[in-house]
Amino acid sequence: MGVREDLDDLDLAEVVKPKRVGPKRAGLIPVIDRRLQIWGEWRLANDGQWSTEAAGSSMLGKLIDGGGQLSRTTNPSAGSMPDDVFDTDQAVSKLPVKLQMAVEVQYMCLDLTRDEKAEKCGCKHRAFHYRLGDAHKKILMLLRSPRGGAQGGF
Repeated sequence: MGVREDLDDLDLAEVVKPKRVGPKRAGLIPVIDRRLQIWGEWRLANDGQWSTEAAGSSMLGKLIDGGGQLSRTTNPSAGSMPDDVFDTDQAVSKLPVKLQMAVEVQYMCLDLTRDEKAEKCGCKHRAFHYRLGDAHKKILMLLRSPRGGAQGGF
């Protein structure tokens, strides 16, 4: 099933337990890592196209139509954000600034080394990966619905 795994089927204790898979991926949650990779790829390919106008209507109109949430579609060719990317984007935007910065640098600054990524966030690489792992845990919790269901088709 890949990225579309149901979060409710995952054992939370097993998912957030750091796995010994090497220094670059320690503490990261694989399903969240993949989802953030897709989010980062979409953002890099479409940055700026959806932030002010999408699919021919104004941002204000989309907010009103969506009851305060951006209205979205699963048709990426229409210029709007796919549902999974939207849900991930919403979760990232709710993170504390330091964690949000770590996520953006990790998944959108692909040409930087790990030390350059850490420097861009104003910390050492060990702290950078701690922030990234913390962000993964928070994003997992944000993507899980309060009633036990999953948001975004996981």
